[in-house]
Amino acid sequence: MPRWNKIVALSLFVVVAGASLGLVSQRHQVASLTAEDYIDIEQLYFAYTHAIDLGEPEGRDYAAVFTVDGVFALVMPHPNTAAASSMCPTRGAPWHVGEPDAIRGSMPDKAGLDVCIFTLNGSDDLAAMAVGFHKANGTSSRHIYTNLRITPAPDGARGLVYFNALNVSTKPPTNTNSGIYEDTLVKTPDGWRFKKRVHTHDGPFAEPSPQ
Repeated sequence: MPRWNKIVALSLFVVVAGASLGLVSQRHQVASLTAEDYIDIEQLYFAYTHAIDLGEPEGRDYAAVFTVDGVFALVMPHPNTAAASSMCPTRGAPWHVGEPDAIRGSMPDKAGLDVCIFTLNGSDDLAAMAVGFHKANGTSSRHIYTNLRITPAPDGARGLVYFNALNVSTKPPTNTNSGIYEDTLVKTPDGWRFKKRVHTHDGPFAEPSPQ
């Protein structure tokens, strides 16, 4: 190969490599989170627990930790009895029967588990659920979060946190529920908000039936 061809080829390689590195760097910048972002997201998680346990009776402070079109997806195991193994329990308004797309990419979806899905869609549903929760539990509930992990994402951030619920009206307090939240978070003009929360109750879950 003539020397000038080698020079042209080398120059093209440098240009292409530089462009590729620039794209990688650009993607990294889009996905990065500042120290303030991490702190603000942690505060959002704390605001959620306070709003659901001790919040305003009308539930609007609970709805406010989500975007206006925010989604809460509740994932539960199918009933254990063989007669009802193909039927999920019913949940009244404001809950809706959820489709598999509502939890696409979540742990139960990736594992192919046999689950029931219910969703709350938008601020009105979320506030209505909080109203019912407050009426049923008063101030006896405590949502406890542990092992929070926040990771950057192209559209904001992802969160994963363990969850336990306590009823503090008993002595000692009673553990009433546990599970995992997988969260999609976005940064809005009003700060970080939950775009979607996928809440998977701890099992037992059934393995998917053979096809």
